[in-house]
Amino acid sequence: FYPLYAHFFKKLGFRPVLAEKVEQEGVDLCSAPFCYPCEIAHGFFKNLLDLNPDYLFIPHITGVKVRNGYTHSNTCPLLQGEPFYLKSAFESRLSDDVVLLTPLIDLSANTKEQKKSFQSMATDLGKSRRLAGAAFEQAKAIQDRMQQHMIKLGKEALREIEQDPSRIGVVLFGRPYNAFVPEANKGIPHKFASRGISIIPVDFLDLGQLPVRDHMYWSMGQINLKGAVAVREHPQLFGTYITNFSCGPDSFIVGYFRDIMGAKPSLTLELDNHTADAGLETRIEAFLDIVARYRKLQSLKKEDGKPVSTFIPTRSELEQSRYRIITSRGEAFTLFDPRVRLVFASMNPFTSEAMAATYKSKGIRCKVLPPANEEHLKIGRGNTSCKECLPLQLTSGAMLKYLREERPPDEITVFFYPTAEGPCRFGQYRDFMQDLVIKQQIENVTFFSPSSKDGYGELGREFTLLNWNGIVIADIFEDIRNAMLVIADNPEGALATLGEIWAEIINGLEGGQDTFRESIKRVSRALKEIPQILPLAEAPQVLIVGEIYVRKEGISRRWLPERLASHGIVSHVAPIHEWVYYVDWLLENDLALERVNFKDRIKNKIKHSIMVKAEKEIKGIMSESGWY
Repeated sequence: FYPLYAHFFKKLGFRPVLAEKVEQEGVDLCSAPFCYPCEIAHGFFKNLLDLNPDYLFIPHITGVKVRNGYTHSNTCPLLQGEPFYLKSAFESRLSDDVVLLTPLIDLSANTKEQKKSFQSMATDLGKSRRLAGAAFEQAKAIQDRMQQHMIKLGKEALREIEQDPSRIGVVLFGRPYNAFVPEANKGIPHKFASRGISIIPVDFLDLGQLPVRDHMYWSMGQINLKGAVAVREHPQLFGTYITNFSCGPDSFIVGYFRDIMGAKPSLTLELDNHTADAGLETRIEAFLDIVARYRKLQSLKKEDGKPVSTFIPTRSELEQSRYRIITSRGEAFTLFDPRVRLVFASMNPFTSEAMAATYKSKGIRCKVLPPANEEHLKIGRGNTSCKECLPLQLTSGAMLKYLREERPPDEITVFFYPTAEGPCRFGQYRDFMQDLVIKQQIENVTFFSPSSKDGYGELGREFTLLNWNGIVIADIFEDIRNAMLVIADNPEGALATLGEIWAEIINGLEGGQDTFRESIKRVSRALKEIPQILPLAEAPQVLIVGEIYVRKEGISRRWLPERLASHGIVSHVAPIHEWVYYVDWLLENDLALERVNFKDRIKNKIKHSIMVKAEKEIKGIMSESGWY
């Protein structure tokens, strides 16, 4: 997008300046173990500072447009965060004379919205919005012409390869900032070209009409997977994917890329600052040798011997606000059928059990898996690349163990697996698990990903409130447990009593809203009878924050609350219900991925006020116990 940026500033009378080299001193200022492109960004930023510019342009880019792409388009969280961590790392070195330009730009949005983002810089640049708007329009036209020219060049390169059936072309996959720039790609394109191999960057292919993987919300993920389809279907094209160690999106995308390629050879090169040149030469030589052998075998085959899978996975769908489950044999069931069981992975016993209890209140059979352990982790790692984040490994391991060892033979298993639209990897968990079920051809398994947006299907508003109450009380009970480890006169006895009291809460949730309200009043009085060695307010306390699953789940946080308790410190774990409030806040401030209309905004306000009132009531009652 340099033409867009450069010509925008040129039209306004400014001279664009690019960093000239990666300064190691800048790389050394990285405040975390970032991926290689982020390290390079630090090095470039230091070089730019040395050039003494008047302005530093570090846009916060949220998405890139993909033709015929998925509904949503996000960039990587680390790319989005670049303005923030660079400013933080170089704060002491930034001169007051340098103006930072950090507009939020969504390149997947329509031209009008993009124009507004560029106009937002007008004041800092001392220009009018009208002039900035005109500059953007001219720059955008140049950018569009360049991208059209790229596609034209790609078509010409492809025609040239096709004229000689003995030739092959290698399509270069990756991101612009790691695959297409010499500072990051270790000269890999030239290593192919010097061997007489035509190399085509993936964004030079005409991918507009190719299908996109459903729920692939990362922009470059969409482009790379569309490109994979194009390469798979072309007998003379092969793919080389440049990725980096610790790349979050690629921990999923590279696996999807290989699945699309199937038996067709492809090369994945994972780079960082320490990658040796000799190793790359060896990998490329080996890859080209395998490609040659593959093509020879293909020419000897009279027909494609690829086996055709007849496996049909079980699926779930929302039809007229009702969830339906369609099995591998085409049978249709609802969540309320006695053969169906809704299974919850453990996110600490309190949360999972509370959520399951609210579904039981509607007559749905439920099962809560035990807390994750080393065996679950081992199984998960055996069925993932081990580059995905820890919660996926644990939940996939727990799921597979249940399916292999505990599931009744006639059960239709529905795993409770929330999802999201990115940019975090969490939104890919369910997609990964669905692929895993298909690969292992496990019958009668599907996934349930409810959303408050549709009122949780046919379960209704009353259920939504009860579910909310369950989440709030679960967060409270975890804090009570952590307090008991430190200030209970007899911690072991107190925890045993807490287990009995929690069972009463579960019974209350299973009974519905009224029985739940009565149960918390009773348990608050019962908790008050458990003796303490000192009041809770006098105990030292620490807040544990982080990703929701990791901060809540025992093996993920390596039993940190228990370790702190052994030193007399009470842990307060950041609650899950903060996330629900955050989603409401996004809707209220028009920051959600999907815009909401006035009617939905009013409904959300009413729902939010009811939730706040319920939370205050529950916490007020539980605080009377002296344990919260």
